[in-house]
Amino acid sequence: MVAHFPWQGEQWRRLTSALAVGQLGHANLFSGRIGAGHDEFAYAFAKFLLCEQRDTLSASPTTTGEAPEACNECRGCLLFDAGNHPDLMIVTPEEEGKVIGVDQIRALSGFYSLKSHYGGSKLAIISPADAMNRAASNAILKTLEEPPNQASLILVTDRFDAISMTVRSRCQRVAFEHIDQGEAFKWLSHHTTSPDEATELLDASLGAPLKALELKESGGASVHQELLGAWSQVAKGAVS
Repeated sequence: MVAHFPWQGEQWRRLTSALAVGQLGHANLFSGRIGAGHDEFAYAFAKFLLCEQRDTLSASPTTTGEAPEACNECRGCLLFDAGNHPDLMIVTPEEEGKVIGVDQIRALSGFYSLKSHYGGSKLAIISPADAMNRAASNAILKTLEEPPNQASLILVTDRFDAISMTVRSRCQRVAFEHIDQGEAFKWLSHHTTSPDEATELLDASLGAPLKALELKESGGASVHQELLGAWSQVAKGAVS
C-alpha cells in the first residue's frame, strides 16, 4: 500500500487543497534530494488522484483535521494497487541507467489521446524526469503546452537542474529538499534498535531518512563511522 511519509505533510496538504478547489496544475514537478521520498510521494498522490471516493473524502474533513488520503477500497484504488489501472501510465527508462527516449514520450501522447476508462483523470508519472534525452524533452513540450482534457502529469527528479528550462518553466514545482528532521527521526526510530542509531544514520545520510534506512540495511553506516574516526585522528595529528 503506497502512502506519503510523515515529513511530507506540508506538500500533501498543499496539493490536496489545490485539487479540492480546482487549482492543481496539470503538470507538477516533484524535486528533492536522494532519500527524501518524493518518488514514493508521487505514487501516493497518483493513487489519490485516481481514487473514486476522492471528491467525497475531500468534502468531508477527517476527525483529526488531516488532509484526505486515498480510500484504499474503491475500484480505482484496487486497480492501482494491482498495478493495472488503465488510466495510469508509468514512464521510466527501459533499462536501468539508460535514458527515456522520444518513442516513450510519443507513446505517452497516444495514451492521453484515448478517452478515460472511468471518466476521471488520465495520469502519467515520468521518473526520473532528468533521464529524458533532448528529443524526449522536446516531445513532452506539446503535452505541457496543450494538455488534453483531464490529463495530469507528474515528473519526478533528484536533479532539478538537469531538467531543461523549457520543461521546468511549464510545470508547477513541488520541492522536497527540506525534510522535517523531527518527523524523520520518529519514523526512522521505528526501523532502528535505538535513538542513538537513528541519530547516527540521519547524520550519515545528511538528514535523508530513506537514505539512512538504506545505509542501515547495507551496513554503510559503519563505514561512515570508520571514516569519521579516521578523519578525527588526522585532525588530531595522530596519523598522517
